[in-house]
Amino acid sequence: MITNAYKHAFKGRDKGVITIEVTQEDDEGLTLKVYDDGVGLPEDAKRPERSDSLGWRMIRTLTFQHEATLKVEGQDGLCVEISFPAQG
Repeated sequence: MITNAYKHAFKGRDKGVITIEVTQEDDEGLTLKVYDDGVGLPEDAKRPERSDSLGWRMIRTLTFQHEATLKVEGQDGLCVEISFPAQG
């Protein structure tokens, strides 16, 4: 996700910010959030997480392997959030 942000988020700009957050809410599991202040998603990119690109395939595989959930938002930059369930 960091590589994708670095490669795609800041086209036409000299700099930008990529933020990585890992949080744990009690026994709820972990949430990994990677977001940037880049260009966001193009208007015609309705479901980028369904892309056949290597980066998105890797993200989907990681999410599936760990029975996690994936959330993607593309306004004001791009935010990818993966919520991993608690391990019992």
